[in-house]
Amino acid sequence: MINWEEVCESQAKGGLRIHTSSQMNIALQAKIAWKILTKVPALLVKVSNAKYLQQQSLLQAKRCSSDSSIWKAILYGSEAL
Repeated sequence: MINWEEVCESQAKGGLRIHTSSQMNIALQAKIAWKILTKVPALLVKVSNAKYLQQQSLLQAKRCSSDSSIWKAILYGSEAL
């Protein structure tokens, strides 16, 4: 059995360079945040702009306790940009 941390190491260090699920999650959240920032013509962007952003930028948006967990995750991903 091989340790998971060793599998996630770079190939130069003898690993397989498999990303952990938390790394992939942050990358996907940042990807969605990037789409919102660059105003890609997609339904998700239109809905998030109408519901959460109104007339402000994603980088100016603040978290609220009433926000959905998906929107909170997108805000977390925008911090990675």
